[in-house]
Amino acid sequence: MPKLFIFAIGGTGSRVLKSLAMLLAAGVKPATNQDFEIVPIIIDPHVTNLDLQRTRRLLENYKSIVDTVGLGNGFFNTKIEPLNNNYVFNLQEVNNQRFRQYIGFETLGGTNRALAEILFSGKSIN
Repeated sequence: MPKLFIFAIGGTGSRVLKSLAMLLAAGVKPATNQDFEIVPIIIDPHVTNLDLQRTRRLLENYKSIVDTVGLGNGFFNTKIEPLNNNYVFNLQEVNNQRFRQYIGFETLGGTNRALAEILFSGKSIN
């Protein structure tokens, strides 16, 4: 079965992923003839973030329901599977650094630096 990897970054990403899981639980599905498996990957160094914790619990409950009841033609008809039994990507050695240090912002050049400046500004990069 093909896989669709969804990256959720930070608290906002967790909230968006939570909304997607609720839509999938309600039976919403893309208009395609081919089924696929969703593999969510949450990237958030703040493990105590409540949005992250709620989303992880929701995804675990969704998976538990699908594992117990199975996929059907109505509710819960899209499979959501974690990557390596974990929905959260573990960012190592990021707790003691600023984000700009972690991504090597000062060493970025050209288009990479321009992209980073567009994506991250103010508090999010400092």
